[in-house]
Amino acid sequence: MLASVKALLSSIVDYAGLFPPAKLGMKEAIANYVRYQMTYQNWMLGHFVLPVSRLKEFEELLPQFSREDPKTRQWSVSAIVSGDWKLEIEKIQSFNGRDKIAIAALEFPPLPPTEIGAVLSHLPAGVDVFFEIPLSANLEAYLAVLQGTTVSAKVRTGGLSADAFPNTDQLCRFIFACAKAQVPFKATAGLHHPLPAKHPLTSEPDSNTVRLEELSVETSRGSRGGRGSRGSSAYPNSIGRGR
Repeated sequence: MLASVKALLSSIVDYAGLFPPAKLGMKEAIANYVRYQMTYQNWMLGHFVLPVSRLKEFEELLPQFSREDPKTRQWSVSAIVSGDWKLEIEKIQSFNGRDKIAIAALEFPPLPPTEIGAVLSHLPAGVDVFFEIPLSANLEAYLAVLQGTTVSAKVRTGGLSADAFPNTDQLCRFIFACAKAQVPFKATAGLHHPLPAKHPLTSEPDSNTVRLEELSVETSRGSRGGRGSRGSSAYPNSIGRGR
C-alpha cells in the first residue's frame, strides 16, 4: 500500500453503530467496535461515537470488554453534543480526567453563528471539534466564525427521509466554500453504498427506500493540516454511521 494512501485513510472511519441505520444497543455496538479493532483494517478505524447523554452508560459497560493492547486500553470517543452544550461540556471535562475514556472529538448540532462564537471559549483543549452547518444556511456566515480557529465544519449528507439527502450542487458548494475559507470538515450520515442506486434508508425490514443518483462526490482532507475531512462522500463509508 502506498504510504500516501495510508496517511489519507488512517483513522478515517468513526464507528457510530448506536445511530441509524444500524441503531444497535450499547453493548452490541461496543462489541462490534472491539471486534473491528482486531481486524487487519483497524488502522482505518477512528473513534467510538455516542451522545454525551450516554457516556455514563458506556462507561458502566466497559469492564465487560477486554482490550489487551496497552495502546488501546483507553477508549477514544467522539461525543455528540446536544443543544444544552454548556452543561454537557462540563460533563465532558469530568470524563476526560478518567483512565478508561478519552474524549477525542466533539460534534455540535446546528447552532447560529453567534452561538458558535460563544461556544469557542468554553471548548476543552486538545479535542477535535466539529460544528454542523445546514446546507440551506448562509455558508459564508458560518465559515467566517470557524475561520482562523482550530475547529472544523460538519456537513450532513443523509438521514431517514429522501429529502435529507443533499444534491451534488449543494455538496460542491459546501466543499468549495470550506476550501476557500481554509476550514476542514467532516461528512456524516448518508447511505453506505459506493454506487448510485435504490437503497433502503435503514436496516429495518420495512424501511423506506430512496434512489440516489449522481451524488458520489468525493471530499478531500482539509488544507489546513491535521485530520481535515472525515467521512468520504454523499455515501460516507462509516460503519453504522447515521446521526
